[in-house]
Amino acid sequence: MGDDGRDPQGQRTSDAQVSDEGRVYYDFLRSELDREYERRASLQSRAVSLSGFGSAAIAMAGAVWALAFGKGETLNRWATVTLLVALLAFLGSALIAVTVFAIGQRPYKVADGATQSKMLSVHWGDTESAARRVAGTMVSSTLLSLRAGNNTSSGRVISAGWLQAAGLAAVIAVVLIQFAQAI
Repeated sequence: MGDDGRDPQGQRTSDAQVSDEGRVYYDFLRSELDREYERRASLQSRAVSLSGFGSAAIAMAGAVWALAFGKGETLNRWATVTLLVALLAFLGSALIAVTVFAIGQRPYKVADGATQSKMLSVHWGDTESAARRVAGTMVSSTLLSLRAGNNTSSGRVISAGWLQAAGLAAVIAVVLIQFAQAI
């Protein structure tokens, strides 16, 4: 039997004669789409955490700066440069995390109104197999466009995480530089 619900001689078959393979494929695509929606929500949640931590880390680095300069003490040149690197890393991380929201809100492909209208009129009498194939094609298109945005967001979340790690390392280095200087 062909994919369009026709037997090898080109005759339409009843839905009762259609095999379950098409249903398996459609269910697979649908579950993949659901996973991509969950992945987008997870990426946006991680971006919130990164943005919040980045903001707190900027405040922490600022406090280290104020503590050093507020007491009349000065950071040596290396500590000053390292603290500025930390601030820039945390700021960069927060900015990158914010862009994840923009990517998550960008439009992705869905069936347009004309296609949906045809499904309810011209194609209403299609076999179940043909309908599953059309619906599966639309789900696949949505899945691929959503996945592309999620992949971009994932790369940015990873980059933001590495910037935060670099910022934390820089703050620790400032503390160690100042501690070594005090000894």
